[in-house]
Amino acid sequence: MQDREFPQNPRIGVGIILMIDKKLLLAKRKNPPAAQKWSLPGGLVELGETVEDAVRREALEETGLTIEVGKLLEVVELIDKAAEGNIRYHYILLDYLASASGGTLKAGSDVSALKLFDWRDLQQLELPILTREFIARHKNLLFPTSQH
Repeated sequence: MQDREFPQNPRIGVGIILMIDKKLLLAKRKNPPAAQKWSLPGGLVELGETVEDAVRREALEETGLTIEVGKLLEVVELIDKAAEGNIRYHYILLDYLASASGGTLKAGSDVSALKLFDWRDLQQLELPILTREFIARHKNLLFPTSQH
């Protein structure tokens, strides 16, 4: 994909917060900046695509599920600088709540695995810092009955 690393402009992406059986669905990323780490499924908005259409498309591509897009939960920015100070990655991520409406859970080409995690499972994972902070900020919404 063009200009993901050392871009000329920020890239707009979507994240999908999908709870199934009171567990959070995470995807193990294949590509940087979070390669081989668990994070929210999602990806970049394509030119001419609405944000909600991007959420639906990315959910289907990465998880095999069709979804109903819920409310925008948070806007997160990732600005990662290389050692010399240049911007290596700059993403503006729109994280949406969603609910599964069909399909079969199956990892797509951009992810190496999908897994449902409860609150306790998440504490043992190596997560990207933005994902860990996001989950911590929203733990009461995501895991209302869990012991925190």
